[in-house]
Amino acid sequence: MVSFSSLNFNNVGIPNPVAATSGTLVDVYNDLSEKKDNYIAVTLANDSKTDERASATKIGAAGSFVIGAAKLAINIARKGKTYKNPVLDWFMNGANFYMKWANKLNLGRSPIVNKYLGAAAYIASATTIGAGLGYGIDKYATAMNTKVDGKISHVQSGVNGSWIQSGLKSLVATDEGKQIIKDSIHKNDDDSVTVKFNGINKDYNITKKELNDASRSYVTYKSADGQTVTGFKKKYSKGDGDVLAFEVAFEKYCKDVKDGKVAEDENLPKSMYTFSDKGDLIFTSGKPQQLYYLLTGKQATRNNPAENKDALMSIYDKENLKNFINDYKLHPNNYAVEFTLKDENKNDKQNLKICDKLHIMHAVKNGSRYAVEHFDGKTAILTNADKTKDKMIVPLDNIEKYIAEANYIDLTKQN
Repeated sequence: MVSFSSLNFNNVGIPNPVAATSGTLVDVYNDLSEKKDNYIAVTLANDSKTDERASATKIGAAGSFVIGAAKLAINIARKGKTYKNPVLDWFMNGANFYMKWANKLNLGRSPIVNKYLGAAAYIASATTIGAGLGYGIDKYATAMNTKVDGKISHVQSGVNGSWIQSGLKSLVATDEGKQIIKDSIHKNDDDSVTVKFNGINKDYNITKKELNDASRSYVTYKSADGQTVTGFKKKYSKGDGDVLAFEVAFEKYCKDVKDGKVAEDENLPKSMYTFSDKGDLIFTSGKPQQLYYLLTGKQATRNNPAENKDALMSIYDKENLKNFINDYKLHPNNYAVEFTLKDENKNDKQNLKICDKLHIMHAVKNGSRYAVEHFDGKTAILTNADKTKDKMIVPLDNIEKYIAEANYIDLTKQN
């Protein structure tokens, strides 16, 4: 939980202060490492004429080969001169060790051949170590991404699946919501996971292999002419096995609906059978109120004053939203709440921005989903569903006029 005292409120040109958490150095390193791996994966895919992302082992080997070759080239250009800093010298001049040993063993029977053999051994060693690290890191990451414990931790969303993270994060903001999550997922003795959709009385079993495959699953992006791979993005979220299991289970449910394996029940909301047809990415077309109903059997309220074209309905929605916020201020522990925010209005000097710990201004992204994680009566902690480590603190009165769509459910009401 983020404490209010741990964040500084900075006046950033709006009537009320807004603050936000910023990424740590570890987060920055992970982001850079991910971009590096993605670049290597794209290069390998285009070189091998495939749409599939290379394995972590191949990516690690390729990255280390390039870095090793670059360091070797610098070493040769500097004629093997040492650096004053021993750590830097060890990092940059690792090839010297292999060249010296090749010359000492006289493997090539001549100094120049020995030098080439030492260089080749250095590159081969760097490539092997890189492959091993890639394999090991992938095994560790997969283990962490598939760990199921009945709790919801920090995650980074995959391809447009942030509505699931937003719904789950808003549920665990209350004690009742935490229990709902715990009752909806169970790890079996064979390491498979059972997800219970109590709202429709249907269970889905997900094997350990399915979870592992989902953790390693990527979506390929290509150029307009379809000839070149331009990037990869994780299909599912990463960081928490429970969230991953819910995503896979929801995808299975969507496919069952699409394939006619789930008979429509007139007693259930129509939204439980309405999805956009996006093929393998069908689970991206869900909505938070669907998740709420699947797990609780309770119908959520959807309020979208910004999207409503009808003037009277827009006024109606705004009034309902205002009434809800007033009730939420009095009974915050009763509700799970998530919403999207309006686009930044460049002509409005009072537009909603956040200021991180580095005092860098960020406009709130249109379409990003936010879950209300905590509310103290006046000020709310909001969690960005795309990357749930990112949070901001904002007075609820201030954010009311920026809401494009709100979804909320009273967890205390009976079905």
